[in-house]
Amino acid sequence: MLSKEQTDFILAHDGADTSQLLLSKNKWQGLDIERLAVIVEARKKIKRKIPSWYLNPSLEYADSLSAEQCSSETTAKYKQRFAERKRVVDMTGGLGVDSYFLSRVAESVVYIERKEPLCDVAESNFSALGADNITVMRGDSLSLLSSLKNVDLIYLDPARRGKNSSRVYSIEECEPNLIAIKDALFAAADTVLVKISPMADISRTVSLLPETEQVHIVCSDNECKEVLLLMRAGQKNTDPLIVTDGFSFRMSEERSSSAEIASEIGEYLFLPSKGLLKAGAFKLISSRFGISKLEVSTHLYTGGAPAGNFPGRTLQVLEYVTISKSNVKYLSSKYAKANIIALNLPFDTNQLRAKLGVADGGDIYLIGCKFGSEKVIIAAKKVS
Repeated sequence: MLSKEQTDFILAHDGADTSQLLLSKNKWQGLDIERLAVIVEARKKIKRKIPSWYLNPSLEYADSLSAEQCSSETTAKYKQRFAERKRVVDMTGGLGVDSYFLSRVAESVVYIERKEPLCDVAESNFSALGADNITVMRGDSLSLLSSLKNVDLIYLDPARRGKNSSRVYSIEECEPNLIAIKDALFAAADTVLVKISPMADISRTVSLLPETEQVHIVCSDNECKEVLLLMRAGQKNTDPLIVTDGFSFRMSEERSSSAEIASEIGEYLFLPSKGLLKAGAFKLISSRFGISKLEVSTHLYTGGAPAGNFPGRTLQVLEYVTISKSNVKYLSSKYAKANIIALNLPFDTNQLRAKLGVADGGDIYLIGCKFGSEKVIIAAKKVS
């Protein structure tokens, strides 16, 4: 655990340029400036990501990479729903964020990590945080797992870095390979929770892992942050429940649904959340909320009244024009500031922003998209 002198240094240099601290390290005799610089740098990454940890300057960090790659406080707390009063094993402990937040609702947590520096830091931090129901184990998680008894839930976050540190997305390429080890996991516990890449193909992943009972798509700040698979031993499921942003459905519901295509742009416009788009509920949105798609491949919806509890943004339409030089010039002169979005067009959002030449931000949206056979720009405003 850090001393008062060390925490005072960390607070005094919060957000500082750590390269400058290292160049001036001889100014602070008796302090390990290299170690403290690592902590100062890591705290920059967790300031917004794990705010409750940031407020505790006595916590340590082995490196800034583990702080960059760890779960956020928001996503770690989301996982608590799976761990209430359970005996949990976190097989990929890392910085210990998931282990800590799971421990707040679990009966007990076993944190397993093969990198000694991360284990040392986690053990110190759990003590500083008062998490006395976490046991730290060092070594290979599969070997250690086989020695544990009475496990209710296994959690793991396979590494998504391949050769040369390149990112990988499919579960076969991650380390450990979930398909190869799942029998060993289910030998230890009936329930397994796995964090996979937000870029992973959900349909393909589920087909490879029929034990998947539920898929949770966790979003924060309208970004898809994590995809979680809740797996049960003995399941042979081809139609798991998909859950995101308060919206749940089964894949068969989407396959059997049909979306009404709009003949006109109504008073309101509906932009699905990133989680809903990742879930692929493109047709089901239309039937569930009684709204119409602007075009088959344009995932934008319209209606004559607000759709209650719609998982996404609801906008009120002000006007719309076909895309032409004169109409682009008209919109540019009328709206000095707007949020620009391009959907299903031969150019992207940045290119549309360049065409319009308006400042970014405010309550107005200028959305370029296909509507039927036309390419249009819709001006709309946020609905409170």
